[in-house]
Amino acid sequence: GSFDVLLRPLAAAELLEGTLLTSLEADSVQKGRSSLRGRVGEMIASEDFMLIDDGLLPAGIDSSAFDGEGVPSQRTVLVDGGILKGFLYDSYAAGKDGTHSTGNSVRSGYSDLPRVGSRNLIVSSPSAHELQAGRGGYLVHGLIGAHTANPISGDFSVEARNAFRLAPGGEAQPVRSLMLAGNIFEILQTVEVGIDRRSVGSIVTPSLKVRMRVVGS
Repeated sequence: GSFDVLLRPLAAAELLEGTLLTSLEADSVQKGRSSLRGRVGEMIASEDFMLIDDGLLPAGIDSSAFDGEGVPSQRTVLVDGGILKGFLYDSYAAGKDGTHSTGNSVRSGYSDLPRVGSRNLIVSSPSAHELQAGRGGYLVHGLIGAHTANPISGDFSVEARNAFRLAPGGEAQPVRSLMLAGNIFEILQTVEVGIDRRSVGSIVTPSLKVRMRVVGS
């Protein structure tokens, strides 16, 4: 059935990386591999959801004065109040759209070609609050298989790890097996953002409360 699922920061970061990040890269948009193509200015998430890419984040794992092409790093607002504001660009993708690079050229080494990529992706909300899964909901600390999600459609089917069901009495009961499924663009419409923010690699996110399909035992 459909239940409220509280994704702790690690699980939230894994889901966002496997589903949403690629759709925000300009080269994916230009190649028709993003469901967000032509949707700048539209509401794509709840009004409490904000997403920022910040290459200058203090102590950020991917922070630097400039990107892989030597373009100065900057803070780029991608989603504000649930409204899509723009995409991530390197110089090549920016040239194709007649705009400027957002300082999001990344490369694994000097011998690798640069490509568009996120730097420090920050999830936040002006109305962030402490989240509770509620009775009958689920608490998930991590995911298995988020990399198998479809980054174009946003569909995903993953296995939860270190998962618990909140019983009517309020006690958390460990779940032996739990599968989660849904579409990232649908669940973002009602997402709630917590206050327990932490860094998971280059993604900085708090817990997220979403509603999705659950199969478990």
